[in-house]
Amino acid sequence: MLRFYKFKNQQLNKKVTSIISLNMLIDY
Repeated sequence: MLRFYKFKNQQLNKKVTSIISLNMLIDY
């Protein structure tokens, strides 16, 4: 269960990071 949670958390972090970088690109 904990492993699954960590995995999901990693995926979420990747999504958030990509969204943030996209926003940065749009801003400039």
